[in-house]
Amino acid sequence: MEIFNIPNRNVLFLAPKQPLIDWVNHVFPDDQPERLEAPLAHDNANIYLIPAEDDPEDSIKWLKSNFRPILEEELLEWCTDTDLWPSPFDWEMFKAWFVISIHTMLVDTVDEEVEREEV
Repeated sequence: MEIFNIPNRNVLFLAPKQPLIDWVNHVFPDDQPERLEAPLAHDNANIYLIPAEDDPEDSIKWLKSNFRPILEEELLEWCTDTDLWPSPFDWEMFKAWFVISIHTMLVDTVDEEVEREEV
């Protein structure tokens, strides 16, 4: 008997690390400084649904090949002027700037269709 739905997706949990916060504060020196919050603080991380894999290491391999649009999405949340984005724009920077956590179990507790927002 199945109580909830289990979508065929894994979860990528991304939370900022200090280098990202330092960059934001450098780019926007006149704004109130951003502070690093605990990764599990409410609404301090973004969650991405990624292809389902049984082994989190396989998800990391997928992420290593596909991190760029996710990184762009993350940077756009902080700064829409792409000329101010950091360089090099690579996997090493991604790992240095984000707490990365893969979860292979996603449970949908809502018994209705998922609404997709147009972006």
